[in-house]
Amino acid sequence: MIVSHKHNFVYVKPGKTAGSSIELAISRYCGPQDMITKLRPREETQRVDCVARVENPRFVNINSGEMIELQNHSRYCDALRIYGEDIVDYDVVCTERNPWEKAISSFFWKGNRRPERPVAPRFKRFVSDGRWPQDFDVYSLNGVCVADHIIRVERLKDDYRDFLTFLGIPVEGDIVFPSSKGFQRPKEATREAMYTRPWVVRTVFEHTEQLRAVLPYRFEDRSAPDIQLHEDRRAARYKFLEENDCGPVYWEPVQESAPV
Repeated sequence: MIVSHKHNFVYVKPGKTAGSSIELAISRYCGPQDMITKLRPREETQRVDCVARVENPRFVNINSGEMIELQNHSRYCDALRIYGEDIVDYDVVCTERNPWEKAISSFFWKGNRRPERPVAPRFKRFVSDGRWPQDFDVYSLNGVCVADHIIRVERLKDDYRDFLTFLGIPVEGDIVFPSSKGFQRPKEATREAMYTRPWVVRTVFEHTEQLRAVLPYRFEDRSAPDIQLHEDRRAARYKFLEENDCGPVYWEPVQESAPV
């Protein structure tokens, strides 16, 4: 997650969408008052020319005692609760990708724990158990997608370049992203090889209705679909403010205890 007061945007990232690579690339443009949540230690070694605060800040609600810690894959609603009106008009940007591809990538990242066993049956269980990322809520409020910019993995460099242009940041030459993850999905793990049963394809379809309303991905399509931004996305943010305890008047930072 990035909360950038310098460029007035909040960046949130669903799982397995090249989000860490985008974050590492864009963090060099952030200012000293901006907040960026931590990545894994190995990934942090690739963060260069960054003057922003890299931390996982924690906050407590002064009325209820509820705690919120902003982390790598925190939802936009968590940032809005903490910062309130200070960021409600900031642009929201996220990354996304074809959900059938996302499930495969997630399987080889966290679900492939028994490589000596056949892949196909384990992948079917992985999908049917809902262990793949279903995280539309990362960039939505009460079912409404509040993203203003979506960087699609299928056209990663172009969408990223467009976002930087929107921010007024000049981009010259080819864009090279840091490789943030230390694993490799096998080349043979194609959609056709992994989705060997129609019901597995259908399971992903049935659980991604809200995502596909914004990005109408199809199993057989390799291209990036047109983005259908929600026309009420800003109104949804203000409604969330009205219905919840939001902003510094309700949330105060938790000071970490000094080591003894």
